Amino acid sequence: MLLLIHGKNIAITAPLRAHVERKLRFALDRVEHRVHTVRVRFDDVNGPRGGVDKRCIIQLRGDRGWVIRTEHTAPDTLAALATATDRLERMIGREVSRRRDRELAERPRRLAS
Repeated sequence: MLLLIHGKNIAITAPLRAHVERKLRFALDRVEHRVHTVRVRFDDVNGPRGGVDKRCIIQLRGDRGWVIRTEHTAPDTLAALATATDRLERMIGREVSRRRDRELAERPRRLAS
């Protein structure tokens, strides 16, 4: 799994990078084998004016071309990351469930003899 972390108007420090990596590895533990790329972008929406303006955008690209994208805006980067990661976990769970159901439906059924 390739993890890319970017910041727009926010410095990506070593502790922040380590926290993001830990949080995402924990969140993606059960589906990591299905994930190719995860992009995390932090953005300071209002710049130096302040306010609830730290945005975290997470985009995940899966093994068969599926893409999941989520974002959250909060007063600080860690809160934005926490909520975006929670949403990502729920979205992945739904996607994996959908794919499993679809694969089961497409399998040829065996006739009872």
